[in-house]
Amino acid sequence: MALEVFSDPLDVSQFQSLEEYQSSTPATFFDGKPVLHYHNPTCTLAISTEALASNHAFQSLKATTDTSEPDGNVNGTSSSDQTDLRVQAWITSSHFTLFSSDSSKGLRIPYPSISLHAQQGQGLYMQLILSDMRHTSDDELETLELVLTPSQSSSTSTGGESDAEPVSTESEIAGLYAAVSACADLHPDPDPDDDDAGAGGSMMTMLMAGAGDVDLGSAGWITAENMHEHMDGEGNVVFDRGDGQGGTGDQEGEGLGAGAGQRRGADDDEAEADEVKWRRTG
Repeated sequence: MALEVFSDPLDVSQFQSLEEYQSSTPATFFDGKPVLHYHNPTCTLAISTEALASNHAFQSLKATTDTSEPDGNVNGTSSSDQTDLRVQAWITSSHFTLFSSDSSKGLRIPYPSISLHAQQGQGLYMQLILSDMRHTSDDELETLELVLTPSQSSSTSTGGESDAEPVSTESEIAGLYAAVSACADLHPDPDPDDDDAGAGGSMMTMLMAGAGDVDLGSAGWITAENMHEHMDGEGNVVFDRGDGQGGTGDQEGEGLGAGAGQRRGADDDEAEADEVKWRRTG
């Protein structure tokens, strides 16, 4: 999923607070404001300098010029290996969002793109998958690693980025981690293999229900479009055996073994029972 760059500043009025959401019954689960699970106006985003140089989306969070301040704040400062960016963190039910007042740009990250997140010291380590997983093999996936360290500012703060030096606390990193975990659970990564397995399982069930050679139609498959051609009046699947006659698993047919379809009288059954008894007691 693609990262989304935007330029409109964020405000808490654009979101519904988690407390309000939990204390009321929403009129709909599909519309309305995204729920704000966590907000910290002053965070430090640490990213590889090399990775930043090759990623246009994250470059948008960096000011055009580095403006380190005497009190130790970072504003796009970088070393040979790592660049630190000062950003706001908005963890909502819809996106993982970062915004930089220094560049007046923001970045929305879809939760399925976050393949891994974990608490690393006082920061949140994240691994992002930037490739389309549906069309890219595992060994060709493009990934990006970064660490977001929240400041000790209150997560319920409604202001802009603070001038205070970001100093993380246990409660802040715990709140950030919990918020990302909760929101990520709202966006499960669809596994295309599940759909394939389901289709295969349904087909296998239908094949096991039939008997003899099965003709799956002119296209070679039973689909939703031609399913009606393979069902009787009671909704049972009926397969064509190749001779123009349909049949289900309940009907007699080839492959049922010797003696299938033969009728036996009561005398035959009693005689066989006596023979079996003689064999057992003799």
